[in-house]
Amino acid sequence: MIPGTVWIVSGSPGAGKSTVSRALLQRSTFGLHLPIDDLRELVVSGLVQPTLDHPPEAARQFGLAHRAAAHHARLYAEAGFTVAIDDVLWPQGTQLFLDVLKGL
Repeated sequence: MIPGTVWIVSGSPGAGKSTVSRALLQRSTFGLHLPIDDLRELVVSGLVQPTLDHPPEAARQFGLAHRAAAHHARLYAEAGFTVAIDDVLWPQGTQLFLDVLKGL
């Protein structure tokens, strides 16, 4: 199967990332939306929310969610899905996704 496309949709909170992602994916035969917030909400205990002082545990948990999303995106894209990952990302965060998605 021809690999799908992976989109990374970033912006400030409330900017419409999920709305844009869903609209984009509705144009595809197969589409998967991966909001980082939803992945983080799967943590049953010990979830650390982001704060202005950037606790190390929150950063670690965001890193885990980003890696999980990138691996899920690669798996689905290899099966022909168009994938949209949405999160508030800094430029250095985008590199993680690009590293995992290389070779698609």
